[in-house]
Amino acid sequence: MQDYELSILEQYPINVKCTRKTRGAFFCDTDQGLFLLR
Repeated sequence: MQDYELSILEQYPINVKCTRKTRGAFFCDTDQGLFLLR
């Protein structure tokens, strides 16, 4: 991930296990489920 995406994720109290990049978004697998970051 790039620094911008990491800075966005650090603003939230979630534990990100892994990320996958898609067209125009990121899927974030967390301890609370799957999130889509656009």
